[in-house]
Amino acid sequence: MKKSLILMAGVLLTAQANADEFHPYIGGGIGKTSINDSGWSVSEQEGSRMKSNAMDYHAFAGVYQDKIFGFELGYTKYGRTSIADGIGKAVDYHWQPTSISASVNMGYTSKSGIRPFVLLGGSYVKINQSRPLIKNGENGVVGLHYGIGAEYAPAVTKGVTFRVAYEGDMIEINRSSIVDPAGKDYGISLGSVYAGAAYKF
Repeated sequence: MKKSLILMAGVLLTAQANADEFHPYIGGGIGKTSINDSGWSVSEQEGSRMKSNAMDYHAFAGVYQDKIFGFELGYTKYGRTSIADGIGKAVDYHWQPTSISASVNMGYTSKSGIRPFVLLGGSYVKINQSRPLIKNGENGVVGLHYGIGAEYAPAVTKGVTFRVAYEGDMIEINRSSIVDPAGKDYGISLGSVYAGAAYKF
C-alpha cells in the first residue's frame, strides 16, 4: 500500500512539473531579407543578381513542452527581392515570398533569463513572382526551415520575452524554357535577421 501511495505521489508530482513547464506563446517581429539564388539570376541575364534590402515581417506561435524542447509555427512575409543588373539597376521582375513553417524549437534557459535556441523543421514557400519565369513558382514549394537565435525574459516583464534571431528557408526552383522543357533546378536560400517579442501564457 505504501509503495502504491509513493508511486502515485511520484506520478502526480511529475505531471505537475510537466504542467508548470508547458507554456504556449505568441509573438512577432520585424527584420531584413537576404537571398542567395545559386546563380539563377545570372542564367536569366548576364551579370545580374537577386537582391533585397526590404523589410520583412514575422508572426509565430508555439508551446514550450519542457525546459529544452518546444514546437513552433511561423509565418514570414519576406521583403521584395528583385533582379539587379551589373550596375545595380532593378530589372522588371521580382518576388514577394511568403513562408509558413512548422519547426522544433530547441534551447535552454539560463538563470539570467537568456535562452539560446535553434529551429529546425519544414516549410511551404510561395515566391509570388511578378511574371511566370519559375516553373514551380506559382503553386508553392516545400522547403527546409531553420533558424538560430536567443530570447531574453526579464524578471520585471512577467510573460514577455524578447527575441533576436536569424531564420531562413531553403527551397528548390525549376527554370524551364522552350529549348529545355525539363528545365534546370536551382537551390534558393531566403533568410532574415529580425528582432521581435512574444508573450508566454
